[in-house]
Amino acid sequence: MINFFLQLYHSDSLSGHFSVQRTYLKIKNKFWWPKMKPSIIQHIQSCLPCQQYNISCTKKPGRLNPIPTLEGSFQLIGIDYCGPFKPIPGGNQYILGITDYLTRWVITVALPDRSVQTTAQTLFNNIYLLI
Repeated sequence: MINFFLQLYHSDSLSGHFSVQRTYLKIKNKFWWPKMKPSIIQHIQSCLPCQQYNISCTKKPGRLNPIPTLEGSFQLIGIDYCGPFKPIPGGNQYILGITDYLTRWVITVALPDRSVQTTAQTLFNNIYLLI
């Protein structure tokens, strides 16, 4: 009898293969049996269409590595580009953001392009010469 209700409220073509919580909420107002929620969980976990099509959409977490303890400013930096923006009279259409991991100091520089040469020259002029 329990399997009939589980089939009717979860696996039937008109029931929609809803989640454990939603199936439980649909059944609990009309029926009750001992260990009702665990039996619903077990039924849904063994439902073949649910296992085939309810694939997790969340990205699995990557391996996290601790940031080493830093001794001074600008030993470790993060960089990122924003843009392209509408070019200004000087020809710049990108913004390079440079963040110091120790102090969280941010330097932003307007640049005409995102080339390796421009990035390296900007880091040399704005970071290396500061140290």
